[in-house]
Amino acid sequence: MAAALNHVRAAWQAQPTFSSYRAAAATVEQLHLRGQLVFTNGVFDLLHAGHLRSLEYARGLGDALVVGLNSDISVNGLRRAGRPVIGQFARAELLAALRCVDAVIIFDEPEPLGLIKTVRPDIPVSYTHLTL
Repeated sequence: MAAALNHVRAAWQAQPTFSSYRAAAATVEQLHLRGQLVFTNGVFDLLHAGHLRSLEYARGLGDALVVGLNSDISVNGLRRAGRPVIGQFARAELLAALRCVDAVIIFDEPEPLGLIKTVRPDIPVSYTHLTL
């Protein structure tokens, strides 16, 4: 039982989560070496099956997927009061645990334009692309 629990813990923490691009730079460069780097972003509050399908679709477009995650500060500017329900670090941990996600970067701006310029994805995927 303990071995199985340790395996789950190891898998849960397998993908990196970063609170800034500076911290993510080396990982993003390694992901670029895999081939086509895909980038998408969102709030991902109350993660659900639609989020999962959208992220799997985005990952299928390339060789690695980086997810930009709106910080709690940026969500407060985008949504009504009381959001997000789940804090940024818990949302990042949930996203990073998904097999289709290779890295998560938290950003404070309302839009990820600066992050996109820094990550330099081969394939940027917006929410409109992800609506299935």
